[in-house]
Amino acid sequence: MEPPIGYIRLRDAIYLVGDKIFEPEWCASNWPRTGDLPSPIVFDRKTERAITMIAKWCESGDVAAVYRSIGGADPLDRSVWRRPNFRSYFIDGTIDLDLPLVDEKLRPSRGGYMERCTREIFVNEQDVERRVETLQSPRTSHAGRKPTHDWAALQEKFWELWNEKGDFREPDQMLDWNSQAVAAKTLLEFLKGGAAPDQKIPLRDA
Repeated sequence: MEPPIGYIRLRDAIYLVGDKIFEPEWCASNWPRTGDLPSPIVFDRKTERAITMIAKWCESGDVAAVYRSIGGADPLDRSVWRRPNFRSYFIDGTIDLDLPLVDEKLRPSRGGYMERCTREIFVNEQDVERRVETLQSPRTSHAGRKPTHDWAALQEKFWELWNEKGDFREPDQMLDWNSQAVAAKTLLEFLKGGAAPDQKIPLRDA
């Protein structure tokens, strides 16, 4: 059965989040929007991050969540996302709820009896898309001015100094070559005003 109009399954929500903050290949192999999910589902670091993010959105009310009911869909109590087992909702997209027992005419029973029912969960598609838009994509997070340093030349200069001064880890080294940090500062002169390298100085066996 299709989701209510304007809503998507939890599986689709995970895909939307994962496609924005992880590699597309991760979504395709772990949380595809169609077909069978991998068995068993692996709750790795990325899955944990994605489902926890969605659960927090639903718990805070930023993303509306509903469950399938006899009348179509009813709002899901936000407190269910604080339960320790909230991760289980994402395995098959359902939740177990205690709901009023109804008669053949779909009216609540007079005795106020309740029964445990398994219901599918849906989340508002626009709410999810709005929150996903605020996430930083790794494909754009490193955008900006490209490095201008010639790292090959810098490495060549490093080995030139290494051969001249020796291993900076040796005791009684010169003050401008007595640690990795100091050696990096010495190389600044070679960068001609550039920033200090953010990579560790490559070491080799002495």
